[in-house]
Amino acid sequence: MARYRKIDPRIWNDEKFASLSHEGQRMFLFVLTHPSMTSLGAFRISREGMAAELGLDEKGFAEPFAELLQKGLVMYDERVFLVFAPNFLKYNAPENPNVVKGWGTALDFLPECPLLVDVLIRAKVCASTSSGLLKAFENTLGRVLETLSKRYSKPFEKGMAKQEQEQEQDISTNVDKKEKIKKEKKSKLKTVLSKPDDVSSDQIWSDFNALRNAKHAPLTETALNIIRKEAEKAGITLEQALETCCMRGWQGFKAEWYLKGQNNSRFQSYGPRDIELEFRPEDYEGGLISDLLQR
Repeated sequence: MARYRKIDPRIWNDEKFASLSHEGQRMFLFVLTHPSMTSLGAFRISREGMAAELGLDEKGFAEPFAELLQKGLVMYDERVFLVFAPNFLKYNAPENPNVVKGWGTALDFLPECPLLVDVLIRAKVCASTSSGLLKAFENTLGRVLETLSKRYSKPFEKGMAKQEQEQEQDISTNVDKKEKIKKEKKSKLKTVLSKPDDVSSDQIWSDFNALRNAKHAPLTETALNIIRKEAEKAGITLEQALETCCMRGWQGFKAEWYLKGQNNSRFQSYGPRDIELEFRPEDYEGGLISDLLQR
């Protein structure tokens, strides 16, 4: 039996899973984590047994279970009570040939039926990722798959081709989504406004845009207008505001930030170091304190 299973947290982003009802989602997680689930992604349980464990009556069980079957998240053989999660091995792939050899033990817990051929085909597709895994599969389950395929008239070559095609489509879809996201991000970063007339320095304009892009916040017309208004409040030009942003690493500009910094600078110019020059070292040698005490 498979005691530990992997469930990808991205399941909550999956379109099929997200479209399930709350009870359907709970039922699918129940299937994936059931104590009887084998390392092949299948186990034996009746509908009544599942309903009882989930605390549902037949009516409450039927609808969410039908969702799983309709979306292909679960396959079920009513006659022998075999439940199969087709994508189980996609997220619980064998780490070494010994795991594949262990599938032979898991097979003993599964009833012979046409659905079992699909289970073994998925397993072979999964094992085909490396020669070592495939060799272990052929030595352990190769003959069983061939025998069952002939018995139930389900050519496993065609089945494998179908499963491989589905996996390739999944991979291709994921790759396309990632590439689309990357292109969108790049296009946003490449979007640069033309330098306005009230900014004369090309260097300041270029540096500020680079700062914004580094913070993943490309400069927009709206953001620039806000900075211009804040610069007017601070009594400086837009160019001076952008230069201040570059010096201080600000992606935006607020008049209160700027004015606060200016006030702090003026205060620091009259700090303690300027006062210390009025005192001589001999003032601290007792004379000053003695004089004060005598007074």
